[in-house]
Amino acid sequence: VEITADLTTLQSSSDNRDRQLGRQALETATFPTATFVLTTPIELGSDPVEGQVIETIATGDLTLHGVTKSVQIPLQARLEGNTIAVAGSLRIAFTDFEIEKPQAMLVLSVEDAAVMELLIHFTRCCG
Repeated sequence: VEITADLTTLQSSSDNRDRQLGRQALETATFPTATFVLTTPIELGSDPVEGQVIETIATGDLTLHGVTKSVQIPLQARLEGNTIAVAGSLRIAFTDFEIEKPQAMLVLSVEDAAVMELLIHFTRCCG
C-alpha cells in the first residue's frame, strides 16, 4: 500500500493561513506531497463481521517535508456492506520532520506538533 496526499489542497478557516503553508511550516511549494508506504502487512485476524470495529496498527514509512520516518498509525476498521471504512490518526512532532514552526505577527505561539487524520473507504468493485 502506498498513499500520497496532495498537501497543496489543505484548507483551514483562513485563506491567509493556507497561503502561508506554501512558504513556511509544511512549505508546500517545495514539498507538495506527503507519502505513506506500508512496510508490514496489516493483521485483521478473522473475517470481519458487519458493523464490528477492528483495531489494528499500520506500520510504514511516512515521508513529510522531504524526511522519511518509520511510524505506527493506530487504525479502526469497520465493515459496512461492501465497504470497509478505515480511520486513524497520528501525532506528528514538527522537529521529527525538520519542519520549522510557522511564524506570524498575529500568532503568539504554535505547538511543535500536529495531528494527521485519515479516513479511507475500500469498496469491493467486482465479484
